[in-house]
Amino acid sequence: MKLGLTGTNRSCNRASCGACSVLLDGTPFYSCHTLATEAVGKKILTIEGVGDEKNLHPLQSIGHTRVAADCGFCTAGWVVTAKGLLDKNPNPNEDQVKAALAGHICRCSAYPNIIRTVMDSAAVMRGSKTLIEAEPESVVHIKMPMVRDYSTSGGHLAGAEVIEGTNRTVTKKWQGYPPENLNVLGKARPALPEVSIPRFTGKAQYASRVWFPDLLYTRFLTSPHPRAYIKDIDTSAADTMPGVKYILTYKNAPKLHSPNVARGRILVEPLPRELNLQGEVSAIVVAETEDLAQDAADAIKVTYEVLPFASLLKDSMAANAPDLGHGKGNLIRHSFSPKDLPHVTWRISVATSKMDSPKRT
Repeated sequence: MKLGLTGTNRSCNRASCGACSVLLDGTPFYSCHTLATEAVGKKILTIEGVGDEKNLHPLQSIGHTRVAADCGFCTAGWVVTAKGLLDKNPNPNEDQVKAALAGHICRCSAYPNIIRTVMDSAAVMRGSKTLIEAEPESVVHIKMPMVRDYSTSGGHLAGAEVIEGTNRTVTKKWQGYPPENLNVLGKARPALPEVSIPRFTGKAQYASRVWFPDLLYTRFLTSPHPRAYIKDIDTSAADTMPGVKYILTYKNAPKLHSPNVARGRILVEPLPRELNLQGEVSAIVVAETEDLAQDAADAIKVTYEVLPFASLLKDSMAANAPDLGHGKGNLIRHSFSPKDLPHVTWRISVATSKMDSPKRT
């Protein structure tokens, strides 16, 4: 990051997705689980070393042509892995490509185009192919008996014109198949270069690629309960840990000015003592590194009073539902809601997974 090499994306941080892959002496490694000591004396290749917009590697240029990147977050990883494959095996078959990329997850499911990109790149690098052009990957050809250009009704009727609307507007139409200059269906539409190319060079802007001097990192300490009340929170140990810049809890969080209603929604305090979500934030730690922030978050001691909860709407509406509104009922009505069309919602407590992703400030 400090060297400005931000193309290698951090994603799962669990050696599972492949987005952070780099080459060490030509062999792909998950950088998230590779110690710096393991790379001593070895040649490290990141996406920045594969090619740039002025000198694209075939994997990058053909990947753009084949639209092998949708969101592009995984692209840097599989491109360097594919380069490692082609450097050692210039003529791989499809099964070998799939095996080499087996450790890469593309949530956009661009796998067919990724595999074609690698196969075509190998052919171009061998000289078997010289030009790769965009073409339809999958075509369903539907022949319509009649087609019209821009009339909104009556296109199935006989005649060269259609009469539309109360003003009896006459619109010319044509039957048969559309003229060539309107035949865009079934034609390949490559991605915009200014959007697509940066995804293959490691320069597309994602939050994980933002770095500037004195960058701080945050970690959230979250509640493990669907509904709970913070009886006490002790940050004394975390406050004195190295690299910790600030810790925010209900004790020092800014308070909302009344009324606490904005855009028709009731707003809760930024860091309330009563929590209605498993994973709701109890404290926010800001530190110089992610690890220091996590260590400080782990050192915070929270005493929770676990409260009755209703995770489903039907539970909140039931006659014997727990009181989630402190005597006001579980139905929330805004003060400005019209009586004949009340704008209401129901209080519920949600059980969900714990948030553990680092944040950057």
